[in-house]
Amino acid sequence: MDRKTNRILIFVVIVLTLISISEGVYIFKLKQTTNELQTPNARTEYSSLLVPYREGILWGFADRNGNIVIKPQFEDVWFFTDGLAKVRLKRLYGFIDAKGNFVIKPQFEVVRSFSEGLALFMKNGLFGFIDTKGNMIIAPQFENAMDFKEGLAPVKKNGLWGYIDKSGKFVIEPMYTFASTFENGIAHISFNGIDGYINKNNQKFFKDN
Repeated sequence: MDRKTNRILIFVVIVLTLISISEGVYIFKLKQTTNELQTPNARTEYSSLLVPYREGILWGFADRNGNIVIKPQFEDVWFFTDGLAKVRLKRLYGFIDAKGNFVIKPQFEVVRSFSEGLALFMKNGLFGFIDTKGNMIIAPQFENAMDFKEGLAPVKKNGLWGYIDKSGKFVIEPMYTFASTFENGIAHISFNGIDGYINKNNQKFFKDN
């Protein structure tokens, strides 16, 4: 066997060894960006340091050094937002705190992670919002909806999009065929087939043709 063949065999052995060693090592699952509260406290500062961790087919959480903090026990997990992480267990979604305790037991078939203290959920085909204790704050009544951003959420009712505040009151009545969340006080909308932007006073700015 010549030297070239020996080198190839040694390389293959090294690669296979590295692959076998890597089996069972934690895998970080980057699903979404962490979103800390604007007024941090000990709980949110701690939980924001946790990242999803997989062992076999189950998910838990580890710190950024790879130390397991919440043992793998869930079918799926998401990053912590507003101090809580969405997890799936027996095909239903709930929320845990940074110690792995359920704050909101698995009960939702469709729910999003928390944003600005409220989470979007669906029941009987309609969308509403819950708070971080699981209380229903805005009853399911919308055909579609998005997360709260900058205090407002786009929602669809009777085929058109508008914006509600955290009490569920419309601050911009449904009139758009499309509406995005606000960012820096501006949202993208579509009105009468024309794309444009609005501010929170519903002042419209249309793109030049």
